[in-house]
Amino acid sequence: MTDMRSRASAARAGMLALAIAMLAPAQAPAAEKYVALGDSYSSGTGTRSYDFDPSCERGSFAYPALVVARRPGLELADFACGGATTGDVLSDQVTTVDATARWVTITIGGNDLNFSGIVRKCATPRSDAPCKGKIKRAEAQIRGDLPGRLDAVYREIRRRAPAATVIVLGYPHLFRGEDCNAATFFSPREMRWLNDTADLLRDTMRERVAAAGPGFVFEDAIPAFRGHEVCAKTEWLNGLSKPTGNSYHPNRAGHAGGYAPLVLDAMAHAPPPVGDRLSDDARLVAADDGFLRSADGRYRLVMQRDGNLVLYGPSGRALWATSTVGRGADHVRMQRDGNFVMYDAQEHPLWSSGTAGHPNAFVIVQNDGNVVIYAGGRALWSTGTAGQT
Repeated sequence: MTDMRSRASAARAGMLALAIAMLAPAQAPAAEKYVALGDSYSSGTGTRSYDFDPSCERGSFAYPALVVARRPGLELADFACGGATTGDVLSDQVTTVDATARWVTITIGGNDLNFSGIVRKCATPRSDAPCKGKIKRAEAQIRGDLPGRLDAVYREIRRRAPAATVIVLGYPHLFRGEDCNAATFFSPREMRWLNDTADLLRDTMRERVAAAGPGFVFEDAIPAFRGHEVCAKTEWLNGLSKPTGNSYHPNRAGHAGGYAPLVLDAMAHAPPPVGDRLSDDARLVAADDGFLRSADGRYRLVMQRDGNLVLYGPSGRALWATSTVGRGADHVRMQRDGNFVMYDAQEHPLWSSGTAGHPNAFVIVQNDGNVVIYAGGRALWSTGTAGQT
């Protein structure tokens, strides 16, 4: 009788606990960190509202803020600044990027060429020859040292944010074959030359993004702005403006209708973060020597047949392990609740990361040698082996 009462009491307690659990509010997923880097085309120069940072002409009508408004669950860290070059990104902006970043966007390269200065020169009367000379020098830079500068920026972003998807945005054509501004004197040839230079810059950026490897995406702005160039019926780019710094930059409509949709589409169709990853109750089985590896193939996290989960470096040296040899481990599983757990054949837990309570988490082996569990762009746990070989 006592045993029956005990079982009945336990059953009622279990039902009560279940009811309480069902009434408890669902845990909100962690926000995905989104870092915006780059020059005036990312900061919002031309939108005429610089409420975030007037010194950088950074504002809430620029595409980074619009993306966050349209895609719930993003946490924006905006460091784009008007006038920035690749060197400025490396010295002042990329230092704000870390492993918690899920998304990074950037426009960069135009100021390395002094493209705005070229446009100003081409806008003056009887300027075809000086305009052509400046364009030729810019094109020589695009073919010469600009690729290396872009590579350095992309490489540093990847080093600091190994799991981020990096969306590199190109620049649009400025002209559609006519000059409707009374104070500018672009010839048809000059407008065509400037657009051709934008094409060359686009092709070079796309090539360097492809060379940067997995997790980098290039978005071409030229088709997105087609039909909305300077002097179009509906301009998404300012012509000659006051103050002149707003000239030949995307206006509010250009950010809302041009750049923001490019970023949102890239986010919607982004590849998974760099490197093999495990999520959604997927497992590595000991009997198979199941493993994850970094995107560059140099690091491997192996669920060994002896029951030990081991991270191996490029030299084959063990960098980290769970020290569970001989305890009968069957598999290690990345659970839907965010916990990374090793079980024996009877489903008894032998080891865990202690990260339960973070749905949609995943574990990844990074190119820097660190194994990290992320949820919503935030690092929850790691092996602490970054940089080890």
